[in-house]
Amino acid sequence: MRRYALNQSLRLICSLVLATEAVASVVNIEDQRNDDTQGASITASGGIDGSNGTTDRRNVNVDLRIDYNSELWKRFVIASGAYRTKNNESFVDKRFYHLRAMRNVKGAMSVEGFYQRSEDPYRLLKQRSLVGVGVRIAPQSYWRLGASLMHETQSSTTREEEKALRANLYVHFRRGIAENIDILTTAYLQPRLDGSISDHLATLQSSLQFTVNEWFLINVSFEYDHDETPPEGASRDELSWGTNFSLRF
Repeated sequence: MRRYALNQSLRLICSLVLATEAVASVVNIEDQRNDDTQGASITASGGIDGSNGTTDRRNVNVDLRIDYNSELWKRFVIASGAYRTKNNESFVDKRFYHLRAMRNVKGAMSVEGFYQRSEDPYRLLKQRSLVGVGVRIAPQSYWRLGASLMHETQSSTTREEEKALRANLYVHFRRGIAENIDILTTAYLQPRLDGSISDHLATLQSSLQFTVNEWFLINVSFEYDHDETPPEGASRDELSWGTNFSLRF
């Protein structure tokens, strides 16, 4: 039996971020999976706000997610964008797209294919596109291991388009540590396979999720990103942390 649902979520975000101009950070897709549901679902959220006076501001963000799951297949599409201006000058203009299909093979093993594209010119990244296939293993209900092979195309404001073949290795852990409190940790390593082995990307992300009730959730997160061969003007390392409040109705 298929189930179709439309969920609208309003997200109030308050974050404190320490960041430098890193370019190709790894996007954590493990926290975006929704494997436990069956049927089709659509989740949409967005917001617009601004101010006039001494400083004129405009902030717009849009997020869309579509899931279509069965016992054998898990499929989802994510699309998001953000645009911000200050005194009629834009300083944020980023977009992100991700498509993924995963098929259960046997027991705890599954295979998957994906496409991803991100654009963030104000952080030196014109675009980064990934196409890949891989294997995912779930030895226990609370942790996952994954390995995939992917083709990367990337261009920045300071570097011409480059193509590379990379491995994508990751481990994901999620477990309850107290009533209504979960810890989530994900580590990624993406070494280049058709060039210098020192050319690699790495990410470590960890967060605590506090489920206050079925409508309200608080997420406190920490993330470290590393790019061993960044383009000129970009930092190798980026450190960020923040608090996210989510209200669903």
